[in-house]
Amino acid sequence: MTGWGEDGGGGVSDPKDQMCYVGFAACGCAVAATVDVPNHAKDNAKFVAGLIRDGLTVERRTVEWCRENLLRCTHKKAPAVAQGTLVL
Repeated sequence: MTGWGEDGGGGVSDPKDQMCYVGFAACGCAVAATVDVPNHAKDNAKFVAGLIRDGLTVERRTVEWCRENLLRCTHKKAPAVAQGTLVL
């Protein structure tokens, strides 16, 4: 699988075992995420710092959780960060 495991994707052989940093809006919905790949630690740190600057709460979840829950906000005023900030 390209992007995972031995081919330089960070040492995780199964994407289901991979983790993400997830940004949650004040309403409690997951509105942004980035996969936690060790080879991109600086990029991840910048992304997470941006989420915090934007006022989001950040938690670490599995990629599987992100696929099921990300960008499902049904509230009237979903944060602008929800538009186009998905990095999976």
